[in-house]
Amino acid sequence: TTQRTPAAAQRMATTPGVNTGYGFIIENTSDEARVNFTVDVAIYDTNDTVFTNDSHSVGRINAGESLGIGYDIMDEIPGGVGRLEFSFEEGYEGSAPEGSFTVSGVSTQTDEYSTETTFTVASSYEIDLETTYAYAIYRDSAGAIIGGTYGFVDLIPAGGQAAGTITSYDPVAGVATTDVYVDQGYF
Repeated sequence: TTQRTPAAAQRMATTPGVNTGYGFIIENTSDEARVNFTVDVAIYDTNDTVFTNDSHSVGRINAGESLGIGYDIMDEIPGGVGRLEFSFEEGYEGSAPEGSFTVSGVSTQTDEYSTETTFTVASSYEIDLETTYAYAIYRDSAGAIIGGTYGFVDLIPAGGQAAGTITSYDPVAGVATTDVYVDQGYF
C-alpha cells in the first residue's frame, strides 16, 4: 500500500541553474522494525510542477531509530526546487536480518570542485554486506538541512567495520556539520 506521509526534517538545497541535492530524515516511531520498503520523492519546481521523481529502497530502520537519505538532483531545474513530496510503499516485515550500523569519525571537506565526506561504519549484522548505501545529510550552522548526497561502501564485514567516502561533485556551500547514515537498501 502507498501512504502519503511527510518525512521529518525535510529540506533541500536550492541553487537555480546548478545541480542540487536534497536530504531528509525518516523516523521510525513504531515499536517494530520497518524493513524492505520504498520511499518515493516527487521533486517540484518553484512553479509547483513535478519536475522529476526519485525512488529510494530502504533495507531496515529499527524501532525508535532514524535514517537520513541524501541524493543528488542531476538535472537543472529552472528557478530551483520548490518542494519535495514523499510517499512510502510498505515492505515485508521480518524479511531482513537483525542488525544495525554505527557511524563515527565523520569529516567533511569542500573545495571548488566537490564536497567530500569520510567516515567509518561499524556493523552488528552477522553477515557480510556488499554495495551498501551511505548517505550524507549536510547541515548549516543553525542545524537546518541544506543538501545531501549518497555513495556506496563496497564491503562491510560481519560484525566489523569499514571506511567510507561520499562525494558530491557539486560543492555544497555552508556545510557546518554532516550526518552520515548507512543502509543496505534491500535484503
